[in-house]
This record gives sequence, structure tokens and C-alpha cells, in this order.
Amino acid sequence: MSEFSYSKQVKLERLIAGGKWRFILLHGVLGWGISTAFIIYLIDHFLMNTQLINSFSQALLIYPAAGLLFGLIMWTMIKNEYSKMFADLSEQNSPS
Repeated sequence: MSEFSYSKQVKLERLIAGGKWRFILLHGVLGWGISTAFIIYLIDHFLMNTQLINSFSQALLIYPAAGLLFGLIMWTMIKNEYSKMFADLSEQNSPS
């Protein structure tokens, strides 16, 4: 196994070991949802001159909720990648 695939395997194992809902919360809701809400709020406020409270509260409802879906999709992709990695390894190690 190359060093790249080993480090990728270790990273995937660490993410999976943390658990599904922890991953979704950290990477989907907080990582993507809150940061995207803040960026959208800044764009709305400074470029569109929208009201401060209204724009930010809407963004804080919409984007973290979308982050749930984003996190779930990313979790599924990580699990599939991890499964594929071991399927590829077992094919390489099987006798011909």
C-alpha cells in the first residue's frame, strides 16, 4: 500500500470512528452551514443592503439546515470511499 493511500485510510478511519452524527454536526451544520450563512449574510448586507437582523436570522435557519443534508451526503461518500478502498485492496491481495 502506498504512503498516500495509507494516510488516506487513516484519515477516513478517524472520521468514521468519530461517528455519523458528530461528522454531520461538525462538518455539515457547523463547518458548512454556519460559515456559508455568515458569508451569505455579508454578501446580502453589503451588496444588497438588506436589513441586518432579518438577513442574518434567515441565513442562520436555511444554511445550517442545508448543512445537515450536506453532511449526510458527505458521510455517505466517505463510507463508500472507505468500502471501495478495502474492496480494491482485497482484489490486489487475492491470489490469481
